[in-house]
Amino acid sequence: MRVEPGGLSNINDVKLLICRVLCELDNPIAMSDLTDGMLADGYVNYFDFAIAINDLCENGHVRKETEDGRIVYYITDEGKNADSLLGATLPLAVCEKVYAGVLTARSGGRAVCSIEPHELGCFVRLRFIMGGRELFNVKLEAGDEMVAEDIKRNFLKNPHDVYISLIKMIK
Repeated sequence: MRVEPGGLSNINDVKLLICRVLCELDNPIAMSDLTDGMLADGYVNYFDFAIAINDLCENGHVRKETEDGRIVYYITDEGKNADSLLGATLPLAVCEKVYAGVLTARSGGRAVCSIEPHELGCFVRLRFIMGGRELFNVKLEAGDEMVAEDIKRNFLKNPHDVYISLIKMIK
């Protein structure tokens, strides 16, 4: 599997990214959700991911357990330490995109966000797809690209909650 431009090809960076994502979640995540989210956008290659997660478990940075018949991962204090010391060296865009991918995989859906510049600012299109159905498709206007990027980043952090909140508001 090829790594997309801007992705991580150094195994130590992949290990740090896993620690960073697990620190952000601050709770266990199913192996399938972590794998799907980490690999979704091509920022990490499957083989590097498999080696990195195995090494992290062997070295005590990540704990692997079986709960309700599924494998889940927890970050340990050693993993949190590694993240606090070196996590900031990773490209922020990659961290955010992979974290969003993991959250989306966990929710069972897929978030899509695009920014389209126009003469007065930017349009931000937010979409949430679950089970092959588009549940959410909204186009917002933002005053400038920085605001548009904030909207995009916040939506990608937890699109499922945005969807649920909107439904509750208009019910």
